[in-house]
Amino acid sequence: MSFTNYIFNDFLTYLLILAANADDEYKSNEIEHIVHFYGDESFMKMSDVYEAHNSEQHIQFLKDLKHQFAGKQDFHQRVKDALIDIFNSDGEFSDIEQVCLKFLEEELK
Repeated sequence: MSFTNYIFNDFLTYLLILAANADDEYKSNEIEHIVHFYGDESFMKMSDVYEAHNSEQHIQFLKDLKHQFAGKQDFHQRVKDALIDIFNSDGEFSDIEQVCLKFLEEELK
């Protein structure tokens, strides 16, 4: 699979789509948040990719794609900030979201 068709915003968009589904409730405010910060085009593109993957493929896709961007000086901070923003977009940072944050941070090291 070629990963050259993706930009960093696409990576973050996919990550946030995955994170927004962590509590099995993909809320409209989470979608609006992703679209606001990363654009409708990236959201639609990465939603299609996300939907084409099964649950076992989501993390592997992010791990494969991260190599293209992990060299950026602020990569890990931007990932963490984006995750915290999406988890707080509904006004609460649930226990499952906190666990998901730690898991995704560890997986993307």
